[in-house]
Amino acid sequence: MGMRAEGGESRRRAPGRDETEDGSGHRPVPQAGKHDVPAMSQTRRLRLPPRGLHMGLHSDTLRDTWPRDAPDEHPAPAPPDLSHATPWTVLRSIRDTGVAIVQARHALIIATTMVLLMLWGFHGGVDLLGAVFKGWTGPGSTGNPQRARLIPGVPWDQEWISFAIGAALLLGVPAALIKFVFKERLSDYGLGLPKKGRGRYTLWSTVLLAAIGFPAMCVASHDPGMRATYPFFRNFASLGAFLTYELGYAVFFLVIEFVFRGYLLFGLYGAHHPGGVQGVRASQDPPVLSHYAILLSMLSYTAWHLGKPLQELWGTLLWGVVTGTMVLTSGTLWHVFLVHWLMNVFLDYRIWTTGGM
Repeated sequence: MGMRAEGGESRRRAPGRDETEDGSGHRPVPQAGKHDVPAMSQTRRLRLPPRGLHMGLHSDTLRDTWPRDAPDEHPAPAPPDLSHATPWTVLRSIRDTGVAIVQARHALIIATTMVLLMLWGFHGGVDLLGAVFKGWTGPGSTGNPQRARLIPGVPWDQEWISFAIGAALLLGVPAALIKFVFKERLSDYGLGLPKKGRGRYTLWSTVLLAAIGFPAMCVASHDPGMRATYPFFRNFASLGAFLTYELGYAVFFLVIEFVFRGYLLFGLYGAHHPGGVQGVRASQDPPVLSHYAILLSMLSYTAWHLGKPLQELWGTLLWGVVTGTMVLTSGTLWHVFLVHWLMNVFLDYRIWTTGGM
């Protein structure tokens, strides 16, 4: 029994690396007493949301990309001692916050979205341009005597200029960040084709969105608030002029869909966690937001519509959730953009042809 006599004396063998004291070769598992404190785990376990909560948002993708055991490389720092704070302490805290926003990918996406939307102005009106140039009255200012003609031969020039500025700010700047800072692909932010095996889903979501959206626009065309707001430009000389204007109007909706349901939604959704598509700044990114990113995108989209007609404002709540789900599941925003644009072309046409000018 692990004992042997040698020279009249009994000596116990010291257990080897793979032996226990009884020579069985198996180390007994120590039993924790009721007062024992278990050792801290070296990893932090992240729990996947219940399968039913994904609302069809490809839980298989989440399961592949969500790290169940994420290393706790950055434990929360101890709260600072502010009992002897000075003005410099306040300034340093502000500086540290700014640095954190620049370094954290998700915070940078939120901050740049907010700043770029403000630069575009209230509902894309480019208010800063109006502050320095009196002839700028912005989209929807048909009939304003102060409105200047900026592009000869184009009556709706200020509308198109607003759409172009929106594209430069809210398409160009985020695209540059995605390509050169995040080192990611634009297709990972909704500007590609549907994901493999999602073509049929994309088709049916397009059909259902149009089936709901066009009747809703037919009803909205009779609303006094909508008729007073749309179309932005009103004095069309012919159907050809109307269609030419509406082609430029497509840029407006591409801007809207990309910033809210491309850059912001995919950027916060974190389906490619850690650190975005290719692990950029992984250590600063939060856990996957899953479908809660849809809520954040929808809230910002609704906030941007404050001041719009009530029917449109309340409709953004439903539109944000429905289209956010469709975009994330399909992996593309092109079908949502197309339906959104055509719905508003239909609305403008209904108001124009029924004397709503």
